[in-house]
Amino acid sequence: MSHTHRTIVALLIAIAVLLALNLLPGYRAVVANGPFVGACCLQDGTCIDTTSIECSAMPDAASFNDELTCAEVTCIPQLGPCCFPDGQCLEMITQTACVALPDGVFNGVGNTCDTPGVDCPILGACCNPKNGTCFVATEPNCGGDGIWKGPATNCDDADFNGNPDICENTCPADLDGNGNVGITDFLILLANWTP
Repeated sequence: MSHTHRTIVALLIAIAVLLALNLLPGYRAVVANGPFVGACCLQDGTCIDTTSIECSAMPDAASFNDELTCAEVTCIPQLGPCCFPDGQCLEMITQTACVALPDGVFNGVGNTCDTPGVDCPILGACCNPKNGTCFVATEPNCGGDGIWKGPATNCDDADFNGNPDICENTCPADLDGNGNVGITDFLILLANWTP
């Protein structure tokens, strides 16, 4: 065998070893006849060498690159503001971490609490005494017949009686359910009076 042939054979063996060990940039070995292993960037900026299938199953996965390993990439944290119903805003948090917090609402990667258009509205329960409905809204969006119950209130029914607890009428004389006893309540009483 000539010197040139031995050099070519040695080079082919070296390439095969590098491919098997995933040490040749741009080329990846197939794992057990399955998908390629690559860099899985997570929302917090960390990286895990795994398959695309395993990466996509991770709730906090941000991106996958099957052509590179974690040693070859820089994962950029996917952070933004997290809003709460009382109007509070938490800076620099991942979407996964935000929505894991009670009532957390993620407000966009790369934004801050001060970014124009990022609004953390103050939300609360809105009760409509005429139809018995309850929904969470800002005070201005509570609407005509709605009664806003204050910041960070909700429409939970902890006593399971079918009515949101915050909307239950705790004053029997408040017949229109607006939270006050007034002339409207008296007129309702007169209209329904039977001797």
